[in-house]
Amino acid sequence: MAGGYQTQIHDEPEDWNSSEWLSKKTRDVQDESLASSRRALQRMREAEDVAASNITKMYTQSEQLHGIERRLDLAEQHVKVSDAKADELKSLSRFFMIPSFGSKKVRKREGKLDKFQGQLDDTAEARRQEDQARRNRPLEEQSGKSKSKSKKGMPHGAPQPYRNYTTPEGVERDDLEQEIDTNLDEMSSGLARLRMAGLRMNEELDSQKVHLDRIQDKTDYTNERLNQTRGKVTRLLK
Repeated sequence: MAGGYQTQIHDEPEDWNSSEWLSKKTRDVQDESLASSRRALQRMREAEDVAASNITKMYTQSEQLHGIERRLDLAEQHVKVSDAKADELKSLSRFFMIPSFGSKKVRKREGKLDKFQGQLDDTAEARRQEDQARRNRPLEEQSGKSKSKSKKGMPHGAPQPYRNYTTPEGVERDDLEQEIDTNLDEMSSGLARLRMAGLRMNEELDSQKVHLDRIQDKTDYTNERLNQTRGKVTRLLK
């Protein structure tokens, strides 16, 4: 607690001429700084975990949008086939014949549908690869949040010395000061990763908005074609 800590620091009378008092006061401040840096580092790591989880969910949503769009494209082609069959029914109804749906127009539509299904698979795969490439670009230099540390909290494989935040140049540093500096370094790197994660999520949201607009347009178009076909069939049955 900040208040309790301040009270503890000032309980003893100040004696700036006493090396023992100065040493104790310095150690108290360092202990509190270390505890504070550990808490901040823990909160930052928790924030990174939440950000990573949210990004994963957003990627899953994007994949679902791809699936929805593919089904809409197929539905549009099926509506076109149904429309061709309705036209065939209309042309045959005046002769009181049972339609066989085997006209050239219907066969052409059905042939296009078979071909279109294969093209959809290729298009969907190309879009997935494009999305993956786009997602990888912002964090190519930040890939892989490494949490492996050495015994004293040093990032795995990182060279020494670290940036010095706590000790004047030329003054010997102990393990406590080293850990504080290490924690500050890690927080600096973590904040940069969080910023990149935020940019990535914003980019993914922009992409999903474009995707949703495209799905809305296709939904409206397919629904309009379906209503037209339904109207043709209804008029034939009257």
